[in-house]
Amino acid sequence: MRTIDGSPMTGGTLSLGTAAAPLAQNGLTIKAGASLVLNASGNGDTVFGGNAGDTIMASGDGAHIEVGSGANVVTADGASDIIVVGLLTSGTISKATVIHAGGAGNTIAFATQATALAVGSTIEGTSIVFAGGASEVDGGSPSVGIGANDTIQFGNITGGSETVVLTGTVTGATSAGKVALTTLSNVGANDILVFNNTSTETTSGLTFAVSEVNITAAANLAAAYNLAASAMSTLPGQTAVLDWFRWGSDSYIVEAVNASPSAASHAGLGTGDVVVHVSGLSDLSTLSGIAFNTATHSLVF
Repeated sequence: MRTIDGSPMTGGTLSLGTAAAPLAQNGLTIKAGASLVLNASGNGDTVFGGNAGDTIMASGDGAHIEVGSGANVVTADGASDIIVVGLLTSGTISKATVIHAGGAGNTIAFATQATALAVGSTIEGTSIVFAGGASEVDGGSPSVGIGANDTIQFGNITGGSETVVLTGTVTGATSAGKVALTTLSNVGANDILVFNNTSTETTSGLTFAVSEVNITAAANLAAAYNLAASAMSTLPGQTAVLDWFRWGSDSYIVEAVNASPSAASHAGLGTGDVVVHVSGLSDLSTLSGIAFNTATHSLVF
């Protein structure tokens, strides 16, 4: 393991690696006290940015990246990464962070509930508030969704917003097989999910809040997925339909997708459908502002 410690710096920029020649060693530990510009391709790197705003490109698997209160851009293309915003500061964060994470099995957290994810740092930010800026988590651009089986922990937002792009983040299997989920926690007002999987996306009921599916007959989650995905037994061409159901103390959002140009039956969860697990929130209808915007293909909490 090699440690690069720039933490005594209080100004300027610490630049390490380039796009053409990234740092390739595995297991690097990098600490920056000022603005960090990093290009790294090794596996298992640990990166502590500064509070001035960092630009981090880490293409290996298993990276652990922590950034502070600046306007950060993090591109992490590997799998099983942990990316945390705000652990290096406390109080109010008013600048937006953009996270491009296209790999599978990532955990991405805005610091409010991220204490357990910290590695070797002192955390003050248990009550951090993101008060401005429009942060976004996507798979490399605003039109590409994040990786399969990713977990997103939202922060406490007042006046700002956090958007997660789910375009193309599909189950990859029927409910009889292993279903790829996107898991969300600490969901609240101003959090946004962008689906954008077909030209037309709508809800199974008149509004998203009333689009709850009765899954009383479901003996297990697989059966519940099927019931939710078949709320409309036939889907028009290039159309997707969203609904949701409660399961224990959590809820699940299901998008049934027909990407073909012709109408097709939809009898259960399919490989091109989307499942979002909302942890710790069983009744989505209690979110007074929740609505699906058909023009932007976005579910706004």
